[in-house]
Amino acid sequence: MRRAGGTVILRGQPYNVGLSDANLSKMELCEKIREQSFVFLESSIGEDPDKRDYIVSNEKIGKVGFTPA
Repeated sequence: MRRAGGTVILRGQPYNVGLSDANLSKMELCEKIREQSFVFLESSIGEDPDKRDYIVSNEKIGKVGFTPA
């Protein structure tokens, strides 16, 4: 067990740490970028070798009382 700023973290446990409000899928990120761009070009580049496309949960670390500053 370890304390980090008053928060108890259990040793040997993995935790995701981040802002849930800033958690976007790849497609959502592309849409946000397109909203800000004056010129947006789209082209097929084949298959994406990085198959990860999911929302990361910060719920576990939130349950122990941690909140990002």
